[in-house]
Amino acid sequence: MQPTLQQQSQRPPAPPPQTHADTAALTPQPSGRLWQWLWLIPVLLILFWLGARHLITDAIWLDEFYSFEESGLPHYGGPYNLIELWGRTATISNWPPGHNTILSTWFGFVGPSTVAGRALSLWFGLLSVAMLYRLGLELARDQARPRLIAGSAALLMGFSAIYIHYYHDMRVYTIFVFLVCLTLWLYWRAINGRAGRRMRIGVALALAGVLYTHPTGQLLFGILGVYHVLFAPRAHRWRVTFQMMVAAALLYLPWVGVMLLRIVQEILELRGLDPIGILQAALYSYSNGLPLILVALAALTLTHIRQRAVAFLWYLVVTFVIAVLVTNVWASFLFHIRLIMLLLPLAGLLAGFGLAQIARTRLRWVIAVPLAAWIALGSYYSLTPEFIESTPRHIPAIPWPSFAETLTTLTTNADPADAVLFQLAEPLHAKPNEYVIKHYTYGFDLHFAQFALLDWDIPYYNPFGSLEAFVGTAPRIWTAFAPQFALAGRTDPLAVDLTVLLASAYTHCPRVIERADLQLDLYVRTGAAVCTEILPPPAQTALFAAP
Repeated sequence: MQPTLQQQSQRPPAPPPQTHADTAALTPQPSGRLWQWLWLIPVLLILFWLGARHLITDAIWLDEFYSFEESGLPHYGGPYNLIELWGRTATISNWPPGHNTILSTWFGFVGPSTVAGRALSLWFGLLSVAMLYRLGLELARDQARPRLIAGSAALLMGFSAIYIHYYHDMRVYTIFVFLVCLTLWLYWRAINGRAGRRMRIGVALALAGVLYTHPTGQLLFGILGVYHVLFAPRAHRWRVTFQMMVAAALLYLPWVGVMLLRIVQEILELRGLDPIGILQAALYSYSNGLPLILVALAALTLTHIRQRAVAFLWYLVVTFVIAVLVTNVWASFLFHIRLIMLLLPLAGLLAGFGLAQIARTRLRWVIAVPLAAWIALGSYYSLTPEFIESTPRHIPAIPWPSFAETLTTLTTNADPADAVLFQLAEPLHAKPNEYVIKHYTYGFDLHFAQFALLDWDIPYYNPFGSLEAFVGTAPRIWTAFAPQFALAGRTDPLAVDLTVLLASAYTHCPRVIERADLQLDLYVRTGAAVCTEILPPPAQTALFAAP
């Protein structure tokens, strides 16, 4: 039966012929979120290589010694349960217990070692770069080029030579930066209505983590609290977010008393440096020696200061700097640029917004120049320790291969009656190195001293009193000196005294170790001992195979 004319008019129109474009549109495409992240994988792999290559190149330094001591290494009475660990931290440390707790837990899973502790910092360093990228995407959500902003921030922070150094440092800094980025990401989502219940709870937990991992976390908490009260949009989510911030404060309440005591100690200690000089050093070092580029990119964002994300970043930077300067006036805590590491991700984000401003012009190709220069310089400076050692009050680490060979030789051949003299760094760094040597020679009866401190009158630095009192009637004297501190040609009184002592009562044996950064010599008392063959370490043992 043929349809009637009325039935034909009621039929839907026939679809148009399907084109190639339509077929492609119906084909499943890769997720946009996946492509946003794929480019970051090779970046993280490069950063992993830059950090991992230094995991075993240096001995631990003073603060890493503190990490071992406070986290419960068996050397120092550990392992501890959580209550014991927090009690010990409250007794011997100036820092909150967050890092010690994380590190102790990590050691419980993988075993306590320098490589394991530094690997934890490397892991969080990479996580912080990824987290900063995600924070950048959130802050630039309403911008034309959010991935440029977020990606630039991740590259600028990730390839900062100073930050790369802390990828392989067994301290809290990469963990703290990760928690800062996580906190800001959760908070920004929460106040803009893009956070569910779990994310709002995450605000409380992340803020508590910031408070428990670094002293400047208290400043960030106060700064965010003021911002929330004065500037955050008022809505139902404002009240809920405020409740989460109160919850974070309540979680930190058990440590408030200890924190107040530590503040009093900082007021009495007066160890801070010139705060303006520290800020200038931070600007130079964080930017890989390109401070003008960083300042110029950040300044470009001032033309869009009315944008909420840009205003939020400037608020955080300005108020944090003011809070640091004011706090340092009466607490005098600012002695190294690593203490204001919180500024690094914020500076990266501001620079990212500045690059996005350039990308809107005909000179958009220019953005590749500062990024390429930053990445190249950061990678180059990270290969050697000279750049990080140029920062104020930095304690250089002892190069590990030659130090390990020296320790192996001494623990295998030196007798308890022998006297061992070390001078591996300037006198200012001799006491920190003493803790390092004690750490590595734990369990060995090694009679040693820091040579540069033997003429000091302060018992804490020189418990022996004098060179003669330390040496006594030792049948052998071992000297482990960096080449720049070799006795030949030195005219300082202590070096002259040792030279005279060795020439009058000892015979110089053939040099035991000759390296570019360390020399080990052996002197035997004339008539009482003879030069003997240096023994290798016991078979099938690997003393000091890794730092």
